[in-house]
Amino acid sequence: MMGRFFDPEPGYREAIYAEAQALVDDGLEPSFVLGLYPDDAGWLESLLQAAAVIGETFATGEPSYYFEASLKAKFLAAARERMEVRPLTPFQRVRTAIAAATVMVGAGAAGVVTLGMITANTAVPGDWNYTFKLANERMQYSLSRGNDRVNVQLSHTETRVQEIVQLSSRGSVTAADLAKLQNDAAELKAQLERARLDDEQIARMKALAESSAAVLGDLQARRADLDAALASTKRTLDDAAAAAGVGGVATVTPIATPTAEPTAEPTAEGSVTPPPAETPSPSPSASPSPEPSPETTPEGTPAPPEATPTPGTATAR
Repeated sequence: MMGRFFDPEPGYREAIYAEAQALVDDGLEPSFVLGLYPDDAGWLESLLQAAAVIGETFATGEPSYYFEASLKAKFLAAARERMEVRPLTPFQRVRTAIAAATVMVGAGAAGVVTLGMITANTAVPGDWNYTFKLANERMQYSLSRGNDRVNVQLSHTETRVQEIVQLSSRGSVTAADLAKLQNDAAELKAQLERARLDDEQIARMKALAESSAAVLGDLQARRADLDAALASTKRTLDDAAAAAGVGGVATVTPIATPTAEPTAEPTAEGSVTPPPAETPSPSPSASPSPEPSPETTPEGTPAPPEATPTPGTATAR
């Protein structure tokens, strides 16, 4: 249809109608002209009649030279007419108020939704805009296909870990928050089992396993009331890591290291404090003072015999 609209060459019907209309304009009767085209008289008659009606309409009211000016004058005259002001009825007032309130409520709701969508990226469980964050994630998941869905689910699981970090800094982590992380990790495991991962995805999964192990380990050291939820969440993360071929990364070993460090530090400090190690004072107690004593005594003993012979010789003379 569009091709024929832009086609410069007329079709068969257009050519026949142009010829017949030219004959009618020359003064021939329409009935005579229709007799010249017996095969096309059915559709040609209605076109000739429509052209005759249009011609008669133009003949009855020919546009004057001042037609545009007269229209402007009529428009300005109508604009100068003052409308009669009538007071609103009570029903009209109520209807206007309801319409205005509806518009204001709609605008306010649109503003809240827009603000929630914009600020939802940094929301955590308990924030007023966290629902918008989950809605964005569900939309991203629904629109993803194939291997891209693995990337989307990886991002969601990483986001849950970051939420645990923020909530842990506030001291407001609950078992429900860990359940959200576990659910995303379980969905991630299902996606990893069905997909063929590339190197980047494997590296992201390894980093996720390591970071989640450190975060959960730190939380376990401070919140003994969440031991059951932490153990279940760690098992699910371990299964997801194993599905990606990086099993054994998110194990319990990183969780034991933070608990061993605080216990080792006080014991090391306590072992240094007792300086009875200075009891090597027996070194001065084992003083070789007896050594000079025997040296002085033998030196004193030969001195008397030297003195005795001298007086003996003096007396003999």
